[in-house]
Amino acid sequence: MKKLLFVASVAAMLPVAGFSENGLKYSYAKDMYGDLNVGYGADTNSEKAKNNIKDKYYVGARGELSLLSWDNEYKEAVPTMRGSDSYSFEPVLGLDLFVGYKFSDLIRTDVEIGYIGEFKETETEYYVNYMPEKTTFALEAYYLTANIYLNLKHGLYVGAGLGGALTNLSLDHTWYEKSTEKHFSLMTAGMFGWSYALDNTTEFDLRYRLSAFDGGDIFYNGVRTDVGYIMDNSFSAGVRCYF
Repeated sequence: MKKLLFVASVAAMLPVAGFSENGLKYSYAKDMYGDLNVGYGADTNSEKAKNNIKDKYYVGARGELSLLSWDNEYKEAVPTMRGSDSYSFEPVLGLDLFVGYKFSDLIRTDVEIGYIGEFKETETEYYVNYMPEKTTFALEAYYLTANIYLNLKHGLYVGAGLGGALTNLSLDHTWYEKSTEKHFSLMTAGMFGWSYALDNTTEFDLRYRLSAFDGGDIFYNGVRTDVGYIMDNSFSAGVRCYF
C-alpha cells in the first residue's frame, strides 16, 4: 500500500516537472530491495542557455586604439618645390557604437558608427632675430560602416565592412589664420575577433580591424598637403547586449 501511495505521488509531480522550464531533471529505479528510488539533478539545458544566446537584436560599444599610417605629400605653386613626410602606426584613441541583428548562430550583421581619434603634430622653426614659428597639423577621423560577421568555433569570428569615412584636416601657423578642410571618402574594412558570453544576454568582445580610406587634402599658405590613403590598424574591446 505504501508503494502505491508513493508511485501515485510521483505521478502527480510529473506534469509540474515536465512543464517547468527550469525544473529539476529526475530519474528513478528499483533498489536491491525492490523499492522505487527517485533522484533529482540540475537541468543542464539552463546551463547551456548561458552560452547560447537566443535573442536576435543587439547593441554595443567598444573603446579602441588605432594605429594610423599614411604619407603627407606637399605641393607648392612652383612645380619643382615638392616634399613628403611618412607617418607609421601613429596611435590615437577612439570609440564606436553599433546596433545589429543575429540571423543565426553563424551569421550576424550590424551598423557601426565611430570616432577613430585625432592626430596632432607641431613643428617649430627658429630664425635669427625672429620669433620661433610654429606650424600645427591635425587630422581627425570619423566613420560609418555596415558590417557582416561569420562566427567560427570557440568564439572566434571574421567579418567585412563597407561604408564611409569623414576626415577633418587643419593647419595652423603662428603668423597666419588657421585653415580647415573636411573630406568624405569610401571606407573598406576587414575584421577578426573573439567573443565570450558573460551571461545569457551579454557578450564580451575583442576585435582587430584593418581599414583603409582617403584622408583628403588641404591648401594652406600656397602649399597643398595631400594626405592620401590612410591605413588603420585598430584594436578594440567592448560588450554586446542582446534583447
